[in-house]
Amino acid sequence: ASVCLGQKDKTVEQGGENNKAYFANERTFIHWIHMAVTLGSIASALVAFGRKEDAAGAFVVSVSSQVMAGSLIVTGCAFAIYAMYTFYWRFSNVKQHANVDDPYGPLILAGVLVVALWTIMMEGIFKMEPTL
Repeated sequence: ASVCLGQKDKTVEQGGENNKAYFANERTFIHWIHMAVTLGSIASALVAFGRKEDAAGAFVVSVSSQVMAGSLIVTGCAFAIYAMYTFYWRFSNVKQHANVDDPYGPLILAGVLVVALWTIMMEGIFKMEPTL
C-alpha cells in the first residue's frame, strides 16, 4: 500500500547495502563448502576404488589410496573450517560496516591444495606399497 502512495519501503532502503553484502557472503560460503564436499567425495571414491583383494580373499584398502584420500580429507576439512570462520568473520564485519576482504586466506588454502596434490602425485610416482 505504501508503494501506491509513493513512499519507499524503509526496511529495504536501510538494509539494502547490508543485504547485498550478506548474500554475497553467503554465496561465497556456499562455494567454499562446495569445494570441501567435492574434495571429500573424491577422497571417498579413492578409498572405495582403491581396495585390493589379498591372498586370503579379504579386501584391503591400499596404502596409496589411504595416503591420497587422507591428504584430500585433511584439505577438505581445512576448506570447510576456513569457510565457516570466514563466513562468521565477514558477517560480523558487515554489521559494523568494516572491511571484509581476506587477502591471505585463499592463498593459504591454495597452498594447502597444492601440497595435497603434490603428495598425491609423488605417491603415484614412487608407490608406497608393496606389490601383492
